[in-house]
Amino acid sequence: RHPQIERVLFNGKTAEALYRRHVLPVLKGRERAIELIPLPSTSPANAAAPLPARRAAWERAICATRTD
Repeated sequence: RHPQIERVLFNGKTAEALYRRHVLPVLKGRERAIELIPLPSTSPANAAAPLPARRAAWERAICATRTD
């Protein structure tokens, strides 16, 4: 219903896995035109990456997706 979507950002690996399992199968060929960008989870439970590194990854992704 929204063919103008060019990329999807994910808040962690679980979000990406759920998208791939539940959304990709119903896109009917459009999935190759959508850029999928996994990002580190913003959850405090995500101790694998320090907060400044997670924040920097999200800032880069958000700035790269702006069209204004």
